[in-house]
Amino acid sequence: MLAPLLGFPVLLFIAIFPLTLVLAALLRSAPLRQHFSPVVSLITAALVLLTVGIAGHFLFAIMYLGSPTFTDHIEPNTAIISWIYAQGGQIYHSLDAPERYAFLYGPVPYIATSWMYALLGGSTFAAKIAGFICLLTTSAFIILAVWQRFSGRIIPCLVALGYFSLIALFFKNHSFWSKPDPFLMACTAIGLYSCLMRPGRTAWVLCGIALGIALNAKITGVLYFLPYLAWFFDRDGYRALLVTSLAAAVTALLPFWAIDQVSIINYTTWLQAAGGHGLSRFLLLQNLVFLIFILIPPGFFLFWQYGSVGIRSWFGTYRLVCVASIL
Repeated sequence: MLAPLLGFPVLLFIAIFPLTLVLAALLRSAPLRQHFSPVVSLITAALVLLTVGIAGHFLFAIMYLGSPTFTDHIEPNTAIISWIYAQGGQIYHSLDAPERYAFLYGPVPYIATSWMYALLGGSTFAAKIAGFICLLTTSAFIILAVWQRFSGRIIPCLVALGYFSLIALFFKNHSFWSKPDPFLMACTAIGLYSCLMRPGRTAWVLCGIALGIALNAKITGVLYFLPYLAWFFDRDGYRALLVTSLAAAVTALLPFWAIDQVSIINYTTWLQAAGGHGLSRFLLLQNLVFLIFILIPPGFFLFWQYGSVGIRSWFGTYRLVCVASIL
């Protein structure tokens, strides 16, 4: 049971986590700060590594885009269904139909890929380009969000994009392959940016549109937006949730209303059939391990910057957002 977990670098980082806390405590001590003067500062070394990570991430994506093969067995399915849709076929057939190609993903990846077919013709390159565009969108909105938060400072943008690239690279090509994941990441980045915009209807509607698209990538996309919804509720009240939810509902239902080839009845029937399988305890364990993994860098930063008392105060202030993030 532990073999798949041991195949990830996550456990290594979990083992290192106590050491990072000790290092953060040492860095907080005044005497050490006065005498510690390495030839290359820790910040410079970290920025160099993050820059290399960003470059490697985009190089990997470009190489994959130019490759004539897929790495996952579901990617060809996405490409095929998108081609069927582009030729006038249905994205979701009924459960008793002679065809057996429908899958549990929302319509957005198929519709987006069909647009690429219309522009570029049928090819593996056209099947992959939508995921690559999502990677560019994700990176752009991460930069915009951090730029907004830190008043146009370059280094925080580099740190945020580098952190995203390093995390994404641990999962190979998940951030740009021909599946819903790149769309979820792009929508999540847009949602993050909306939370840092000036409070008002524009931010709420933008977040709602991103949430609606995320739902139409994967039905579980709403989980990624729980922290944003909690943030809007804490900051702006019930009206923000109402506007965001309305925008999300309209966006999510639009393909089913406007396109005859996208059947909401068949889609929900497939979801109901899959829902009978229940939850996997092992997958829940994997998600918990990954949660600990991604919390290591921000946890290190918070402890170094604020100490244990400051962290408790920070979590107390943003309790609802923190709980939603964990969920």
